Amino acid sequence: MTQKNSNNTIKLTLQADKTLIPAGKPCERILEINLAAPAAALEKPRMPLNLALVIDRSGSMHGEKLHFAKQAAAHVIDLLDQQDRAAIVIYDNEVEVLLN
Repeated sequence: MTQKNSNNTIKLTLQADKTLIPAGKPCERILEINLAAPAAALEKPRMPLNLALVIDRSGSMHGEKLHFAKQAAAHVIDLLDQQDRAAIVIYDNEVEVLLN
């Protein structure tokens, strides 16, 4: 989802997987948070990023949680430029570097 923001404010949108939450009962919900910042002045090029994404793949992340974490990581990697560097680390009872 791409949002254009023409003024100097940050736009925040939230979207939940369900519209109702039961009162007094523990539950899990998925919440999507989108932030749209004002456009940066293009007077000078931005500095390259050196980014590491660390993803928990333990049993507690099984199913949709891990699926969404992988989707988010892929989206971040897709947004990087050629001058940027990224590392992807996954862990459970062991640590593995997938991309460096």
